[in-house]
Amino acid sequence: MAVTAPPCAIVIFGTSGDLTRRLLMPAIYNLERMGLLPEKFYLMGVDHNERTVDAYLDILKEALDSFAKTRGTEAEQLDTGAWEKIARSVDYFTADFDDPAAFPKIGEKLKKATAERGIEGNAVFYLAVSERFFAPIVGHLGTSGLMAEGENGNGFRRVIIEKPFGHDFESAKALNKSVLTALEESQVYRID
Repeated sequence: MAVTAPPCAIVIFGTSGDLTRRLLMPAIYNLERMGLLPEKFYLMGVDHNERTVDAYLDILKEALDSFAKTRGTEAEQLDTGAWEKIARSVDYFTADFDDPAAFPKIGEKLKKATAERGIEGNAVFYLAVSERFFAPIVGHLGTSGLMAEGENGNGFRRVIIEKPFGHDFESAKALNKSVLTALEESQVYRID
């Protein structure tokens, strides 16, 4: 028997990029279709492009239409029930990843989502960005208090760092040192 994830927010940095469109959104959609996405769920896209939530939803729907349709002998169709549930959980925030002032605002949105959606302060931050933004984003998450677990209503906090994790051994060690200055080892998932 499958186990549903606990209430949670997913914050995707670099949310308008190819990784989100081709992999992350189809994965979230498929989790919902399989009944594995938590009932209390919040998805915040963070990117440097100025856009409305509705414009962001159009991007996500287009991605699902392209990459996550149910395939079969009949015409490919999107599961509208799964999409509608996800769409009700979506928010968007415009931010410069290098701007430390943006991160407390992200924190405020998470607090609001915790109160309104019952996500229990749990959050996963997915870095679907160029590697040059890994250290600044992680540093700002740490200094803004967004990675503090059990404080101010925060539940668990995790960061997923998408590849490449450095371009050679030395740069990977330097990035790892930077990441572990802001986070506990148990809070980091490295995909490489």
